[in-house]
Amino acid sequence: MKDLKSLEQMQVRPGGVSLGPYSLASHPLFAPQAAAVRPEGVAVSPDGARLYVTSSASGTVSVLDTTTHKVIATVAAGKSPRGMALSPDGARLYLANLLSDTVTVLDTATLAPVATVPVGAEPFGVAAHPDGTRVYVASSLSGVVSVIDAASNIVTATVPGTRGSLSVAVHPNGSRVYVTNSSTATLAVIDATTNTLMATILMGVDQDGFPNRPYGVAVSPHGARVYVANFLSGSVSVLDSATHAVFAVIPMGVNLSGAPHRPYAVAVHPGGTRVYVANLLSATVTVLDAATRTIVATVPVGSNPRGVAVSPNGAYVFVPNAGSDTVSVIDTATNSVVATVAVEAGPEALTQRRLAVVG
Repeated sequence: MKDLKSLEQMQVRPGGVSLGPYSLASHPLFAPQAAAVRPEGVAVSPDGARLYVTSSASGTVSVLDTTTHKVIATVAAGKSPRGMALSPDGARLYLANLLSDTVTVLDTATLAPVATVPVGAEPFGVAAHPDGTRVYVASSLSGVVSVIDAASNIVTATVPGTRGSLSVAVHPNGSRVYVTNSSTATLAVIDATTNTLMATILMGVDQDGFPNRPYGVAVSPHGARVYVANFLSGSVSVLDSATHAVFAVIPMGVNLSGAPHRPYAVAVHPGGTRVYVANLLSATVTVLDAATRTIVATVPVGSNPRGVAVSPNGAYVFVPNAGSDTVSVIDTATNSVVATVAVEAGPEALTQRRLAVVG
């Protein structure tokens, strides 16, 4: 962990902002690995029957049956697909391809691609508007959020003001878009009506005085709370969506060996009662009580968990483990893993890496 934090410190100084944009493809946490599958992104269909998992190294998306916990299809995507989102009706799946600088749009009925949309450099996070008309894609290297018209699959607006963006979430009422910026240790808030940056919120510093690296973001179903996973400080910030104020910071604690958890992704139970945090380096998921903001359980999962999603009925949590090429299925009633699904390599193993690093 010392070497990783040294790299982070070179990019962000205490009390300041990042030294400049850098390619996520050169970072040890995000660089593609040709010898593995590396499941990372995860999304559940609105009816809860299908689970979609992007694999960055194989350049594929796997489709799982949530009843049998079996992989039923593997579909080629772009180079190094990361984040993804389903349209509200589940008819379209949007995949952010980090090294293709594109978004692949799949028809979920046929699993055939219907469009490839050029966006900014190194797209990572993606989210769909609740009314299904727009899709938001954060490009980590170019520092913009592309707004895709869902009917035409064309970028109709580009919002500047983000850097090192990793995760995107849309407010349930569709009024705001939230984007985590790891390079500047901030959360950007975009007005979804005007497609303009309306606020930039500092996420604070870690125990050594270095700005946090906000990675994952999620909004509560009622829209009152925004949760941000802070990687370096091992905490989750809770914001009031009305005022944009951080009113609580919840420490994730340490693992059995005494090393701090490193929160990477976050999701909220559809009932709003629980918050699930995937801890990248401790191979665990922390379960938080949303009302008391306390830790309810810590669930061991596979190596390097990089995503988390909750089934629409709230019964299961799905966690893609990039280090073990598996998906862990957690029963929310018992906070225990009830299945571990192996994700097979797809037909197109990734061999190309982005070589240019903007310093």
